[in-house]
Amino acid sequence: MLENIKLLVIDVDGVLTDGKLYYTQEGESFKIFDVKDGLGIRIANQIISIAIISGNTSPIIAKRASVLGIVHVFLGIEDKASCLSTLSHHLQLSKQHIAYIGDDLNDLVVSELVGIFACPKNAHASVLARSNYHLQAKGGDGAVREFIDAMLEAKGMKAEFDKGIKISNV
Repeated sequence: MLENIKLLVIDVDGVLTDGKLYYTQEGESFKIFDVKDGLGIRIANQIISIAIISGNTSPIIAKRASVLGIVHVFLGIEDKASCLSTLSHHLQLSKQHIAYIGDDLNDLVVSELVGIFACPKNAHASVLARSNYHLQAKGGDGAVREFIDAMLEAKGMKAEFDKGIKISNV
């Protein structure tokens, strides 16, 4: 199934980040992203489409997505299923060509709309139970990269990228 993926959709909090909320003394929030996930996304961008669908509206997410070259970025989304349906229709993709990585209850609504519903090791128990692809890494700790590496392997492309590439801004 991994070899058929043409669109990878990623939740942010708890998937690209560890899901924790960090605030400065002045009340400003910040997020911590794993650079390995970033490079994996930059690599995957060369062969498939990447999207972020998040209920969060943080400008930090938009900035990170821009740095990584993610074109399809949907923030402040309350109805992830509707958003994903619209995107898949726009890209003319059927569910067997779509993978989604989520970690919590608000991600469950898309599980029937994708061929692969993946989750990090530290996902909520309900998501672990419904997921058809369990990652060994925790959210914010290389889970996205783990999925991308497995997808590249399934597509017969991992060895090519393992030789080394030049990508900046990860």
